[in-house]
Amino acid sequence: MAFHRKTGETDADRVLEELGVAGVIRRDDLSPLFCRAAAALKSEFRRISLADCFALALARELDARFLTADHHELDAVAMMGRFDIAFIR
Repeated sequence: MAFHRKTGETDADRVLEELGVAGVIRRDDLSPLFCRAAAALKSEFRRISLADCFALALARELDARFLTADHHELDAVAMMGRFDIAFIR
């Protein structure tokens, strides 16, 4: 996490707590089937980070919108229309 790398563990913990207060739900139930789905996305979209592939797989599983600010990696995927992707900036 960038906060951990730039400002340390205390700030990273604070950000995680704030995300929870904001309603972001932490998931720790990664089944082998889910991991394979994320790996398949990574195989298909090689320029996308593995973290984004996991997030896309989760959005697909939950039938949810994927929010991102990363136009560089995800513009082409969004244009394909296979995922509900919204850019926050």
